[in-house]
Amino acid sequence: MWAKMNSKTSKNNKKKIPLALAAGVALTSFSTLSVQADEQVDVTSTDNTVAEEKHVQNSPTTSITQVEGVEVSNGTALVTKTPTEAIVGQAKTIKEQADQAVEAQTPAVEEAKKQETATAGAEDSAKQALEQAEQKKKAATPEAIEGTKNAIDASKKEVTTQTEKIDSLKEQQNQVQGKKNAQEAVVKDATEATNNQAKKVAGAEKKVQNAQDVLNGTGADKVIKEEKDAKKDLEAKKAIVKDAKKALEQSQNADAAKARKLDDAKELEVGQKNAFDQATDALSNATKANNEATSKRNIAQQNKDNAQAVLDGTGTTAILDERKNAKADLATKEATLADATKVLDDAKKTDAKKAEDIAELDEAKADAERTSASTAKNLQDATDEANETSSKLGVAQQNKDNAQAVLDGTGTKAILDERNNAKSDLVTKKSEFEDATTNLDNAKRADAKRAEKIAEATTKLNQTTATFKQAESDLLDAQTAANQASDDLKNKKKAEKTAQETLDASKGKVAGATKELNDAKVDLKAKEATLASATGTLADAKRADAQKAEQLELLNEAKTQAEDEEATTKKAKTKAQGGANLASTKLTQAIADEKEAKDSLASSESRLEGVANERDNAKTDLATKQTKKEDAERKLEDAKNTDAQKRSDIQELRTLKGQQEDTKRATAQELLDATTAAENAENAKNKADKAVDTLEKQISAIKNLTIPQLPQNVIAAYKTYLNDASEANKQALNSVIQAWYKGGKYDFGSRQFGWSDSLKTTVFKGWTNKNIVLPIDDTVVNLDNPTDEQIQALSHYYALLANNLQDQIWGTHNFIVTKESVQGIKNIAKNYANENKPYNSGHSHTALNNHGVEAVKYNGEVMNYTNTLSSTSPLEKAPDTEKTHKATMSQLYREVYDSVLAFMTNDIHANFGHMKGMVGRVQPTIQSAVGGNISYTKDNTGRMHFVKFAGKNARIIIERDPETGQKTETYVDEYYQNGIAKPLPTPFDTSKMEEDLVQAKRTQTSALATHNNAQRRLASAKDADATAKSELETTTSRLNTLLNTQDLTPNAERVLDAAKSELSKATLRNTNASTAYKNLTKEIETKRATHKEAEKALSKATVANKVAQETLEKATTAHDNALDKLNSIKDAIKRTKAIKDLTPDAQAKFDTAKAEHQAAEKRLATAEKALTDLNNEINTNSDALNTAKAELRQAEQTDKDAQANLKEATSVKNNASKALDVAKDALYKANAIKELTPEAQVTFDQAELAYNTAKTRLENAETAVKNLNADLAVKRQALADAIQALKDAEKANTTAQTKKANAEKAHVKATSKLSNIQNALASLLAIKDLTPDAQVKFDHATVDYKAAQTRLENAETAVKNLNADIKVKRQALADAIQKLEEAEALAKATQAELEVAQATYQKADDELTATRKVIATLEATKDLTPDAQKAYDEALEAEALAEKRLSDAKLAVKNLTADVKTKQEALDNAQAELAQEEKALEALKAKQAEEEKVLATIQAQLDDLKAQEEAVRAEIAKIEDSIKEMERLLDSLVHASENYEVAKDEYEKALEAHRLALQTLEAERAKLNTLLQNQLDAKAQYEAVLLAYQKAYNKPQESLNHRHDSKVENIEHKLLTDKLRTALSNPAYIYVGNKPRYGVNTTLPNTGSENSLFLIGLGAMFMGLFGIKLRRKSE
Repeated sequence: MWAKMNSKTSKNNKKKIPLALAAGVALTSFSTLSVQADEQVDVTSTDNTVAEEKHVQNSPTTSITQVEGVEVSNGTALVTKTPTEAIVGQAKTIKEQADQAVEAQTPAVEEAKKQETATAGAEDSAKQALEQAEQKKKAATPEAIEGTKNAIDASKKEVTTQTEKIDSLKEQQNQVQGKKNAQEAVVKDATEATNNQAKKVAGAEKKVQNAQDVLNGTGADKVIKEEKDAKKDLEAKKAIVKDAKKALEQSQNADAAKARKLDDAKELEVGQKNAFDQATDALSNATKANNEATSKRNIAQQNKDNAQAVLDGTGTTAILDERKNAKADLATKEATLADATKVLDDAKKTDAKKAEDIAELDEAKADAERTSASTAKNLQDATDEANETSSKLGVAQQNKDNAQAVLDGTGTKAILDERNNAKSDLVTKKSEFEDATTNLDNAKRADAKRAEKIAEATTKLNQTTATFKQAESDLLDAQTAANQASDDLKNKKKAEKTAQETLDASKGKVAGATKELNDAKVDLKAKEATLASATGTLADAKRADAQKAEQLELLNEAKTQAEDEEATTKKAKTKAQGGANLASTKLTQAIADEKEAKDSLASSESRLEGVANERDNAKTDLATKQTKKEDAERKLEDAKNTDAQKRSDIQELRTLKGQQEDTKRATAQELLDATTAAENAENAKNKADKAVDTLEKQISAIKNLTIPQLPQNVIAAYKTYLNDASEANKQALNSVIQAWYKGGKYDFGSRQFGWSDSLKTTVFKGWTNKNIVLPIDDTVVNLDNPTDEQIQALSHYYALLANNLQDQIWGTHNFIVTKESVQGIKNIAKNYANENKPYNSGHSHTALNNHGVEAVKYNGEVMNYTNTLSSTSPLEKAPDTEKTHKATMSQLYREVYDSVLAFMTNDIHANFGHMKGMVGRVQPTIQSAVGGNISYTKDNTGRMHFVKFAGKNARIIIERDPETGQKTETYVDEYYQNGIAKPLPTPFDTSKMEEDLVQAKRTQTSALATHNNAQRRLASAKDADATAKSELETTTSRLNTLLNTQDLTPNAERVLDAAKSELSKATLRNTNASTAYKNLTKEIETKRATHKEAEKALSKATVANKVAQETLEKATTAHDNALDKLNSIKDAIKRTKAIKDLTPDAQAKFDTAKAEHQAAEKRLATAEKALTDLNNEINTNSDALNTAKAELRQAEQTDKDAQANLKEATSVKNNASKALDVAKDALYKANAIKELTPEAQVTFDQAELAYNTAKTRLENAETAVKNLNADLAVKRQALADAIQALKDAEKANTTAQTKKANAEKAHVKATSKLSNIQNALASLLAIKDLTPDAQVKFDHATVDYKAAQTRLENAETAVKNLNADIKVKRQALADAIQKLEEAEALAKATQAELEVAQATYQKADDELTATRKVIATLEATKDLTPDAQKAYDEALEAEALAEKRLSDAKLAVKNLTADVKTKQEALDNAQAELAQEEKALEALKAKQAEEEKVLATIQAQLDDLKAQEEAVRAEIAKIEDSIKEMERLLDSLVHASENYEVAKDEYEKALEAHRLALQTLEAERAKLNTLLQNQLDAKAQYEAVLLAYQKAYNKPQESLNHRHDSKVENIEHKLLTDKLRTALSNPAYIYVGNKPRYGVNTTLPNTGSENSLFLIGLGAMFMGLFGIKLRRKSE
């Protein structure tokens, strides 16, 4: 028998033993092969059990090669013979081969796994793709495809709409950009003014610096250099003035040309506007005539049809209907005419108001221009006055200072100098005044000459204008004659067409070549200017770099001087430092000696206080400890009393806490009850609110329900088709229905899709037409079993729509809803659902006949497919119908509405059978019960059924007149005629809902009151609960505090014991402290004597050190000053050197400019050559054209005279036009010439003012000199007069400055107002007049109204002719045909005239639009003259500043030799001038900041518009992405069937591939399993023989897991062979492999036989021999 191995090792039987057995049996069994290497082999007693095996199998169960002496079966090896080393090697080889086979097969299995996984994934993907393709195939209905197309179209329209938004935003941006450009110009002007003023300030600062340097006796070099620089600057400024003057002249010429073009364009606009108005009138008349003719033709056609019908004896109903329709049409047209009249009146009023506004704005503009001119003049006057008062103020101040100086007895020299200066100043001012007078006279003469030029130019212009108009007239006549002659040449000019086109092509290149030549010339000119500028810049840079080198040379000289001074002071500092250091050393030693004595004394003295304190403290402490002992005794008694009170308080608080907990439970229950009541009240309130809201919405929806209204042409076409069901009438009916429905107000339009953030996909969100109102009811319907009420509601809604349509067609209706019709349609829908047939199976008579209602029978059914249930978006919170078979009533109402419309709009395929079944074939006279319901099959096929019911005995009784034999048919139906059919109340009667609404509002009010009471109760309960909770928490806290408070008595007892101990220690301390105090007192007296000697030595050393340190401080200061000066000079040198040399960059720019200039010259040469080549090409082509024209000369002879006349007239006209242009240019240039008189007058006025001021100054100076010798009273009076004059001057100056500021504000305000008016006027002019369009609509309405009148008259005539005789009828038909032919001819003629008028109107409109664009472009083009004039004026101003700078520099040079007072006065004047310029600069900076703020606001507006544009563009991109997605969806729907077949094939291929992969995997796995079993057997064999070999020969044990393969796991091994079982009958050891160790199993099998007893004895013998402890285990 075999032992089954247990993996658990006995802990009590482990023992290492030697083994000396020559032969034995080794048995190896593995529960797992995960064995660790190099482990100790133990002889282990294991807990093996014995199993009995009664079936014998003799054959081996392994496929590996078995070595000699080993039997292997199913992973277990039995060694029957002691193995040799060769046998072990052979087993090892077999094992390694088995391992290698497993290793080789494992990748094959893994590869098969991967292939199976891949094919499984491919199969899943293919299956999913197939399912999706199948869904797409199901979804690919015509409606879905059409809906997707509609959605794409709608999205594209939305893109168009968004694009129009961008155009609007662009237009707004252009307007704001215009404002921005204008404001930037203002800011630029303000900046330039600030910069110019800054230059003035810089000049004034330099002037102050020069004056200061002159006064200080320094800066002579700078003053001289400034004079040189000023001369150079003046020369440069004069060059700039020259260039600016040239640019001004060019700008004037350009603006003159622009003005001429603008005048021409405006003159052309006037003519084109007249032509446009004429074309508009002609178009209106032609349209009106065409409409009238078309209407007459239609009426004539109707009359002809009526006459034919009368003659044929048919069409009575049609003629009567026509009269009825004509009356209705006349009423409609009359209403349309009234509306058009009102619109026309409103348009005329609006246009009149616009014209009035434009007139008012024109008048306001003129006023604003006058105001602006007036404020400008006022500003100039105020400025002049302010300048005058400012000058007078300065003179008055000087007079006051002079008078004060005279009174004080000082300033005599200053007064005399002032008189001299005043004389000198008067001479200068007089000279300037005389120059200004001369200039003014010259300017007046120049302006008079300018006025003469303007007058001459104006006269010349008038003359040339008259000549030009005459030439134009002559040209028009000649052109007419030439056109007449040219018409005869058209057929003969085809031969020259090719040559002409070739020449034209060559000439077409001329513009480009000429442009390139001109551009090259302009570029060369620009590069020449750049080169000249770079040349000047290079020269300036070289001068600047030379100046820098000169400055560095001066600084280096100063540096040398400073370095010498620094070295001298450094030596003095070193010497002083040596003396200071020696004195400091001595002082330090003295201080140390004194400190040592002092510290020693202080140490002792410091101890004295401590010792004394210790003595005193010891006494005090002794008393304190005595007191503490007494206190501790008293506190012990208090603690005992306190602890007793605490125990009492705890008991009271526990009682109180119990009471408060009861209260808390009560308040908590009340809070819970109040919360529940509040929630219930809240729910009731919400329910009541929802009920009111639902009823209000339902009532509103019912009252505003959309009921389709058929136009008369649809009704007429329907009746015509009923009378004559021809294909033409059917198509005509369908056409008018489609025209009425498609895109109309009853068409839901196309589906709209959008992105769902929650679903992460594109979903259906609704329809484009949001104005259709259907009943609202979110009640959920079980489509498998709708309730009777729901069916009744659907039936009533169908009856409501159908009856309205019947009323429109027949004037009456017949549908009702009864309980029988509700039950009948309910059962019919169930029958359809149970049949579960596809929709294309049609009507089911089985389902219809088995409706199960006894009283009625079905009398016709109309049916429609449910279109929208499956298209509901999840975002609409509607049920998923296909999954749940549920829908809302609102969804079903939509299905009813769609069905009613589909019975008309989508019924041509059924020959309008559904429409007939719905609205009837004749006027209804008998009631008909109808039922409406939905059937929904388990295959999700939805149908909307509408069935008519008749009584079960309804019949037709046929009677025949016995005399005439004529049949009479009578319809009999007792169900209706006997009143059996009881109409059910309709839910679309709102009276019951309104009553329910009143009750619901009462309930709402009651619920609100209950809700409020509940909320108050809840708030009260919350407060009570919070109070109880707070009180309980307070009590609990107090109780816990007491419970956590320790008793005081134990601690008090400990404190008393400690106090007694402390008292004993204090007594000992007091005795020691008294002794220490006496010893220390003696020590202190000795140390005080030593300290006095040290203090004397320290005093002497301190005095010596003070002297040395003062000397060092002075030397250090001198050296520091010298060093600072040296560093300052070095920093200046460093800063100067840091200034970048300008010459290299300037040289580089000069080189670049030179290279660009050479390139421009080369470009010009190339362009000139290209133009020359092109001219040669044109000459060649011209020769070819002349050859072709030679063949036309015979034909052209007739045209020659006319063309000659035309040419002559054209030449005369062109010459006149050129003369007119020259005259206009001359006039504009004359007007553009700046008037010199105003500026000369200003200069004259200023010079005159300065001259008078100088005279006054001299008079005042003379008076001051005279007053020097006057008496005191006179001097005081002079001072008082001067002071008063100064006050008056200050007051006058303040008034003048205020007036100037006010004038500036008024001028700015006037300018702003003018700009606003101009903008408003431009906006109004851009608005299109409303009257023309309104007039056209009014004319159309008038024509339609007259046509309707005529139609009615003809209808009346047709009715009258019904009773006429045959001859009259035939004549009426002939007359009608004649009139029809005439009407058709008239319609054709008016149509041709209309087309001509439309083409003429379009041409006139295009020409007028183009001209207006040209005018707008010219007007938007900024005039160049103002800027050029401004630049020229600035250049003149800069030139004047340069002249002043040179004058100041010369004066500074002159002042170098003047006395101190003169220099001081020059400095004061320069400083005063600087202050004035700085003040002006601050004002300009403030203005600039204000204008920049305005610019920033405009920029923000522009940025906002651009951001809006970006948002719209993003929206467009989003819509375009949606379009692409829908186009992909459309493609998948269109090709759904093909895609499904492809997906099906792919799925079958993937399925087969996966099957083959699985088959391969199974084969590879089987192969691996076989190899694994072989590996297991080979390993068992090898380990068994190896272990037996090692045990037998006492060899070192080898690891048994060195070839372990971790892929073999959890294999249970059992040996079943009889041969192995028999082998155990022999004495043997059994070797057992276990994890993680191997051991010798000493348990023998119990066979229950004599042999087993023998084995037991044999085992006992082995135990005795080898000392092995054997354990017998019984079963």
